[in-house]
Amino acid sequence: MKLSKTQRKVMDKMEYDKWYSAYDLRCSVATLNALGNKGIVETKRLLGSYYFPRTNIEYRLKTI
Repeated sequence: MKLSKTQRKVMDKMEYDKWYSAYDLRCSVATLNALGNKGIVETKRLLGSYYFPRTNIEYRLKTI
């Protein structure tokens, strides 16, 4: 699977079984959504995710 440089950098910052927001990773929501579409990360939406998606949508690496 081909990943962009930005997607690879974000994956390198993440650890398994730990939730991150786009704000924590200093990246865009679009980058994390692209990783989700590829099946690499899973998503958890918190209260207020519609208005503040950068801080209230959390992502983590899927376990293999």
